[in-house]
Amino acid sequence: MRILFSPSEAKRADGNRSFKIDELFASSVLSQARRELLALYRSIIKRGDIAEISRLFGIKGEEELSRYMHEAKKSSALGAIRRYCGVAFEYLDYDSLPISKKGYLDENLIIFSNLLGPLAGGDLICNYKLKQGQPLGELKTQNIYKRESQDFLDEYLDGHFILDLRASFYDKFYKPKIAHTTAKFLKNNKSVSHWAKAYRGILARECAIANVKNLDDLLSLKVDSLQIADVVKNATKTLVVYQITR
Repeated sequence: MRILFSPSEAKRADGNRSFKIDELFASSVLSQARRELLALYRSIIKRGDIAEISRLFGIKGEEELSRYMHEAKKSSALGAIRRYCGVAFEYLDYDSLPISKKGYLDENLIIFSNLLGPLAGGDLICNYKLKQGQPLGELKTQNIYKRESQDFLDEYLDGHFILDLRASFYDKFYKPKIAHTTAKFLKNNKSVSHWAKAYRGILARECAIANVKNLDDLLSLKVDSLQIADVVKNATKTLVVYQITR
């Protein structure tokens, strides 16, 4: 089982471990690209061009800009699944899980960072701020990571049950060419946007609690306020459509 997950803009600022780029997931194929992109990111911040940094972070408030500029210079690290704290991660609620279930997510959750590319949930990462889709200078990180990791990820994930819970933007980082399952969330038969993040987090949490290993496990999973409305299969993708019941 592997769960593909989006990152979040919101992040915790703490961390008491050392950040080691060569110890991240897929380091054999991505360490050099990560090192170069992180160096470029830090050089942009060091130059101190407020307009450029504002675009990079996707924020304008002087106090918040100053805080992130300060944090970006640190090398302290925190587990990726704890670093991110947006809506999906709030509902995933990793900290409240038993140790064994945390281990399931540390190993099986793959988070697609805008700066660092695909990460294991348990990877220790630095704090950073990079707006989704924002280039580093003239470089689009999604293009670099897709070029460098597409084949690796197809090979690594082949043979696992893959549940892709990412926002569609992250297809630009990696689009599975192998069998995988996705989820869609409806309320009154209409797709939801903001609340889809919450239900992605809820579904990932319930997969960890139930130790989901395959499609049959997923389809038999009982999730409060979600009901399976349809299952649509084609050659490589299975779409599970959930109706939000309250």
